[in-house]
Amino acid sequence: MENQSLSICAIVITFNRANLLLKCLNSIKCQTLLPKEIIIVDNHSNDGTRDLLNQNGFIDNSPISNNEFGECYCKEYLNNNNRSIKITYLYKKINDGGAGGFYAGMKLAYEMGYEWIWMMDDDGKPKATELEELYKAAIKNNLYYINALVVNENNPTELAFDLSVKLGRCVDNYLDREVYYDSINPFNGTFINKNVIEKIGFIKKELFIWGDETEYTMRAKFNGFVIGTVCSAIHFHPAKHPEFYDIIPFVKWKKCAFHKPIYYRNYGYIYWKYRKSSFFKSLLLYTIAFGLRFQFKKLYNFYRYTLKGVNEDWTPINMTR
Repeated sequence: MENQSLSICAIVITFNRANLLLKCLNSIKCQTLLPKEIIIVDNHSNDGTRDLLNQNGFIDNSPISNNEFGECYCKEYLNNNNRSIKITYLYKKINDGGAGGFYAGMKLAYEMGYEWIWMMDDDGKPKATELEELYKAAIKNNLYYINALVVNENNPTELAFDLSVKLGRCVDNYLDREVYYDSINPFNGTFINKNVIEKIGFIKKELFIWGDETEYTMRAKFNGFVIGTVCSAIHFHPAKHPEFYDIIPFVKWKKCAFHKPIYYRNYGYIYWKYRKSSFFKSLLLYTIAFGLRFQFKKLYNFYRYTLKGVNEDWTPINMTR
């Protein structure tokens, strides 16, 4: 696509994954449709990310400004075809999770006046045509909130995440349609128009991790925006490993002790706000599941974390197994 003047900003969130970030940026700079700018939001990495970006020509040594989030480094970067991309590297004062990172990136891009933002984590790699396919599908179908098809980087015949129960994870099952509606794997090649931000605001940074992308997508749908996956836009990503185990069928408990309190707090907030009927059903199922096993401490913690979300209590949580 020849038009390189489109008002598109890519946002990449990173934390202590310098080499993965570099692969992601190298994929972005080779797009057939270049974004005008890449905003790299670094959640206070300490693994040499800033030095690696400098060594590879993405940023210069010294910050040029400070803002509410941290230090900003800016540079006009020329890719291999001598096409210019502005790079803004934000080194944040604190690590406030993926939600805080996307909040900062989205806010900066919106305040800069961009029409579109294209969002991803550092461990994803967009195929060279991804942004072009997203843009074409958005314009053709009048869509403001769409996503790439997220494919397992180690096995391109399957998806990295679940998308449709009916179609499963086989990539071929999706390629006969332009857009798979009503389901996406958000913040992995997500393409959002500024009209969405103007209507529903920014990412809810208080969620920290686990669920911020789900909440924002549900908020968009709740406010009437049609979402969909553009099946020709491919975003490579590591496959998702099982994060839960079944207590009883349809009732899952998160494996990671550190993330568990945050996950169930955010679960409570999201389900209470958008799916009240499912919320009460899940409370009943968890009560039965833990009660039958006499696991009353786990049941107590589930209620404690979940009710924090219901009450929008964002105070720090003691991490209890």
